[in-house]
Amino acid sequence: MALSYADFSLDIMANSIAKHIPVAGLFELTARCNFRCKMCYICGMEDHSTLIKSELTADQWIELGRQARDAGMLFLTLTGGEIFIRKDFWQIYEALTQMGLIITLFTNASLLTDEMIERLAELPPLKVSVSIYGSNPTTYGNVTGHPEAYQKVIDNIRKLTDAGIKVHLKTTVLKYNSDEYDQILELAQSTGHNLDIVNYISPRREGTGSDPLANRLSPQELANYELRAFPPLKPDDSRNTGIKTPRVTTDDIMTSEHLQKNLWAALANKPTGKKYAFRCAAGRGTFWISWEGKLFPCGLLCDIVSEPLKIGFEESWHDIIKKCEDVPISSECENCASYANCMTCPARRKVETGEYTSPPAYLCELVKAEADVLASR
Repeated sequence: MALSYADFSLDIMANSIAKHIPVAGLFELTARCNFRCKMCYICGMEDHSTLIKSELTADQWIELGRQARDAGMLFLTLTGGEIFIRKDFWQIYEALTQMGLIITLFTNASLLTDEMIERLAELPPLKVSVSIYGSNPTTYGNVTGHPEAYQKVIDNIRKLTDAGIKVHLKTTVLKYNSDEYDQILELAQSTGHNLDIVNYISPRREGTGSDPLANRLSPQELANYELRAFPPLKPDDSRNTGIKTPRVTTDDIMTSEHLQKNLWAALANKPTGKKYAFRCAAGRGTFWISWEGKLFPCGLLCDIVSEPLKIGFEESWHDIIKKCEDVPISSECENCASYANCMTCPARRKVETGEYTSPPAYLCELVKAEADVLASR
């Protein structure tokens, strides 16, 4: 029987992790964005001259893509900032596509034109992933600073779909849109797509003027939101008839729920028997390269870094593997009764507390609040 794409991808990932092959990567093409989202960790001004000068050139991205492909990369996500803010985006994208890479694009979709959509249709990515920040221009403006972008984004989602390009929609839950879940879901479905949820907002990574922590929900508020988004199924629930339900997502193969559930046990121990701190594929089969050319295990864990522009991708990858293996285990987290259901990881512990081993209060409170919500169902 033929494998599904999900099973095919999982088989590749499992084999890659076992052999430490960097099969999936993310290239952060720019730190600049035309939106000013309040929860964003990287959204520099679109005309910021210093950022523009510090970004890798198209030739540098293409060369890193070639080196990463030769080292084993098959899946690649292009993100920002906003990828279409780069005037040389097409030079980068077309070169990487011609390498045979399976590419996902992260975009806010506000800068797309009809001509750009036609060009994507001629050389389509695996999918275009778009965030919907609200169900109306007012909420869109409150989140992004650009109420006028709302209709443009929705129109472009429909145009992408009509052009035969696979679209993935998600929403990031925060204080400004948390009461609009039903309306955002209805809006997504009106374009022919389901809606996934990004439920974790991390502390700010770049000095961009955003304030993620002040704009994310409290643990109790987030647990209640999740109850609305994922209500308990009833025997006659329409979702039992094959209609796809929402899911929590990070929207990348690096930390997908499907991957985690199937590979958790394999990641827990190294062949030597030494325990490994990560419960995802970061630093084992996946990686992240920042807009300035730094290699990280993931976009949150910037303390573990290597320099592929100086020493080459392959040597940098082995450097990252070693550094990730040396990350200490959090015994307090692993011995917690709620550990299996908690989204804690070395990266989140580090950005939340400054330490790899300190339990993050926000996530501790969240997993307890989620358990209380489940008990009340």
